[in-house]
Amino acid sequence: MAFNTERVTTAPNVIKLYCLVGVLVIIFSVGAASVQPAGTGFVWSIAIANLVLGIIQILILGVEIDDIVFPRRGFFSWPLLECIVSIFFAITHFISIWMCANGANQGAVTAYTLAGIFSFIVSGAHVFNTVIFGQIWAAEQQNGPGQDGLIQFHGSSYGAP
Repeated sequence: MAFNTERVTTAPNVIKLYCLVGVLVIIFSVGAASVQPAGTGFVWSIAIANLVLGIIQILILGVEIDDIVFPRRGFFSWPLLECIVSIFFAITHFISIWMCANGANQGAVTAYTLAGIFSFIVSGAHVFNTVIFGQIWAAEQQNGPGQDGLIQFHGSSYGAP
């Protein structure tokens, strides 16, 4: 099985890559802070969980086994799983903003401010991901499997079917 980079680097799955970059910034900035007050463990655990789960999602999408793992025939499909995961991380990263604000009040202002800003950005990206995959899941439930209502662009076939 070859890794399909096009599937991961096109919308809506490219949002996962942006989230991973944001999570890495959160991890590095909290790790660079001179003070680790209470609540930092929450930020760490959410960032590490998001990093690990994001890498697993990208690998599943890259080797194109998402339809095998979660068939589109049923109620619980890949888009619904994306919605559930994104809602969870949107809420927890939003909570992390206050944990980072607490860390900025305790010292290491720059590190926790940067982590708080990127927690906000990652939370917003997960909200956007939830909306997109919610629409895909709703369209699949309404129109049937494989009919997600999105416009697909395929390259020129030059006469081939």
